[in-house]
Amino acid sequence: MEGEKIGRLNYYSEGIIRGEINCRVPQSEGRNYRYHPNAILVLNELINEILSMRLPQRPRSRVIIGRMQGGFKHGVIAYDAQLGFEIQSDSDEMVRQMFDEIQDIVDGLGHEHSVDLEMEVISTQNAATLRYRHPLVKTTVAVMKRLGLTPLSESSESELSVFLSKQIPAATLGLTSGKNIHTENATMKIDPVFKGIAQVIGVLMAIDSGVCDEL
Repeated sequence: MEGEKIGRLNYYSEGIIRGEINCRVPQSEGRNYRYHPNAILVLNELINEILSMRLPQRPRSRVIIGRMQGGFKHGVIAYDAQLGFEIQSDSDEMVRQMFDEIQDIVDGLGHEHSVDLEMEVISTQNAATLRYRHPLVKTTVAVMKRLGLTPLSESSESELSVFLSKQIPAATLGLTSGKNIHTENATMKIDPVFKGIAQVIGVLMAIDSGVCDEL
């Protein structure tokens, strides 16, 4: 279950590598700090090269630049900076190819700018899915439609992937809707929660009655 968004029905997940790239500028004795490479600008160049990568439309693939931070204060060149990214694709092989290409970019820029540029993997997940015709998916769709909800399906990078990778049928449902999701002033609506909980109860009752058992 996820708080947002009511109507979501996730039953497949993409292959993912989530990581961080750290840039550290060595401080040389007797060198004016104004002429050191700027770690933030090095990462900016890295971002530009990542965005220039040729990605296929099939299998669907993308690189998300999710966060960046660094520096000490406004008037001092940044000696340290970090970049958070995530590689996503329907194909595990494509995820690995994209990771290797980014690693080559990291190695090259580190050498060209004489900085310590390192990539660290935080987590990985393999692509996995149920078919739409799977009893769990079909039953969940029926429950949602009975409650007047329109199922909307897309890839989910949540705990769902852990179950699917172990061959355990699973799906993710949203409980309500809200505004400003993934921001500090995010809010959730109360009224849709009742229907959101009702769909969960309906699916659980169906599973208990055996209608979701595979033939």
